[in-house]
Amino acid sequence: MKLLAVVALVAGLAGVAARGGDEHVETCVFEKLSGQDAKFCRGDLEVFYPELGDVGCTYIPKCNQYRKRISKEWSRPQIVYPQADKTRLWNGHEAKAQVWESGLQGSISPLQLWASHMPSLSPMPPLLSCKMWIVSKETAKNKKYVLIMADPDAPSRANPKYRFWRHWVVIDIKGIDLRAGNLKGRVLTEYGRPTPPSRSGYHRYQFRLYEQPAHEAIALSPEEEASLGSWPLERFVERFRLGSPAAATQFLTQHPSD
Repeated sequence: MKLLAVVALVAGLAGVAARGGDEHVETCVFEKLSGQDAKFCRGDLEVFYPELGDVGCTYIPKCNQYRKRISKEWSRPQIVYPQADKTRLWNGHEAKAQVWESGLQGSISPLQLWASHMPSLSPMPPLLSCKMWIVSKETAKNKKYVLIMADPDAPSRANPKYRFWRHWVVIDIKGIDLRAGNLKGRVLTEYGRPTPPSRSGYHRYQFRLYEQPAHEAIALSPEEEASLGSWPLERFVERFRLGSPAAATQFLTQHPSD
């Protein structure tokens, strides 16, 4: 995820205001999340909006009407996950992409794999068993993903009685499309722009990306389809055995007038 810092936005992007013959360039401060909010972001999931770039783990700045535009103008963001099809949990540790490119299948000694295919990982992580299982390169390439965007702060972070508010759910996403930022798949919930109510404070808009279990027929129940609010996200994840997110990120924004 690219680091966002203080950016001076020039003519054509921010506009130039003339006062007494002097030109003034509006400055936008892209503030990074901190504390528990920052800990939610993991796994290099990238969320791109026009002009803002990757908004993962940041506050949306008020300048240039960005909060208004993300709520009323811009359509769904571009989602990029560079690690799609390339990583796998290995006794609690992420294996490097070399594993898949090696074409290994079946069981193999951890020491053998370490010595032959993973020299860049150092020191060697503790292993809990004498053997590890490697999924074939073909299996890795056939993985699909589930993307969920939700607001846990509806109607406010102080009183989230409608948690979670479902903003976007897409399943059957191919890894190759995630790497290219060309999101395709079956949409269960159409993208809903972030629209925090006035005077409700900052809302977290969270993106969770899951590896989709093979042969799992994922769908919303009629009760879930009837309402976007008070969505039991955790029960949805448990029902379809999605497990922990492969990657997650979030941005914070509030009503444009606040």
